[in-house]
Amino acid sequence: MKGVEKMTQEERLFILLLLAKRKEREEKEIQEILTQKILWKKFEFLCLINKSSSLIFLSLERYQSLIPKSLWETLEKEFLLVKEENKKRQERFKVLLEEAKKEEIPVIVLKGNALGPLVYKSCFYKKMNDVDILIKVEDRFKFLEILKKQGFFYAGEVLGKNPEKENPETSHHFPPFFSQDLSCMVGVHWGLVRPEQGFFLNYQEIWKRAVPFIFEGVSCLTLSWEDHLLHLCLHLSPYKCGGKELCDLLNIVRLSHFDWNLFSFLVGTSRAEKKVIESLLLCQSLLQEKNVSSFLEKIGQKFNLFSSFSFVVKKKSKNPSLLLSTRTAYFSSLDKLYGNFLLTKNCYEQWSFFKKIWKNLLFAPNQEARKIVLQGPIISQFLFPFILVKEFSKQLGMGTFFLLLLFLCFRMSKSFFLFFFFKVQGPDLSTYVQKLGFSKQEFLMFQQGLE
Repeated sequence: MKGVEKMTQEERLFILLLLAKRKEREEKEIQEILTQKILWKKFEFLCLINKSSSLIFLSLERYQSLIPKSLWETLEKEFLLVKEENKKRQERFKVLLEEAKKEEIPVIVLKGNALGPLVYKSCFYKKMNDVDILIKVEDRFKFLEILKKQGFFYAGEVLGKNPEKENPETSHHFPPFFSQDLSCMVGVHWGLVRPEQGFFLNYQEIWKRAVPFIFEGVSCLTLSWEDHLLHLCLHLSPYKCGGKELCDLLNIVRLSHFDWNLFSFLVGTSRAEKKVIESLLLCQSLLQEKNVSSFLEKIGQKFNLFSSFSFVVKKKSKNPSLLLSTRTAYFSSLDKLYGNFLLTKNCYEQWSFFKKIWKNLLFAPNQEARKIVLQGPIISQFLFPFILVKEFSKQLGMGTFFLLLLFLCFRMSKSFFLFFFFKVQGPDLSTYVQKLGFSKQEFLMFQQGLE
């Protein structure tokens, strides 16, 4: 891709090790790099910030003798943690899948839980928050019964909320369900994107293109390669974007049997040209692929969308070093704070979360602000709130985002009013999580582990 800046040998090694199936010349290049003087601390930083330690560990096993012992131990430790967590999740989800099969409910396994065995020959190539699945909208209540039967719970039930009230016309999934030991979180979807995002996906055709898949010995389905790539592109954030996310795109576009004509058709009919080009440009900045270049050139000329990309996408797609060093999950941390604010009814605790939310909305830690804005410290802090509002508005819709902020203020005002005038003090977060069978510390530790 024209105008892409050069990368260091540590970055090049890192990118090559993200590939599940490397060409002979790429293996030779890895061997050559490993014989040179490498800044291993910088390489370790790339593995950690990109949340790719497990995949790098698997790729480096054949080269272990050339790797510093301290680095190998760090990667191995990360891998074993991921393996333990993923294995527990798979065992719990397998039971759900077996029950769904008995009830003749077709299930499509999405994202990493399918790509792990299919692409990387390992279910432990990266840490996963949950198991995402796609079911048919008419099967959603039947699958809900399976979740309840197997002891899975929906956190909002303690607050009197009912997941059955999720409207398929305004939502594309149930809220997350958790196993009693928190080892497995399941995302049950009947759609792949939120309706308000404006993408048009033909789910009848998606189900027709779905292919057989075996999950831990249980037969089910997964998306076609073309639908996999489209789904990943639609969900890729230019901010939470690093080796963990881009490795899947990098490996799918290299498949020899990938149907680029079908993919081009799907992108056009779903009206997702801009989002797909944006995602593939970021992918191309790390590794040039002829098929991707041809696709981008063809679709870019047709829709003339390159000039409309955000400053962040333009800058990261030209600078792989910047892309690999600025991955951030800051937006997810705000989601967690907002969720905790809603869970507690205690005025003092609400006030604590309320202050943190507004502080983090307006004044990010300097390091996070610079990762998001990609400017110097002063400009980054000044522009950060505007970019944050723009990003959340893009995800939720401008109206929905501001309604959530209004609701935040209304709920805080109501809590103050009830407490100071009527001495009404609701239960705190500890009381809430105890009803679920956990301590507050266990709940927060679990929450901290999610991105």
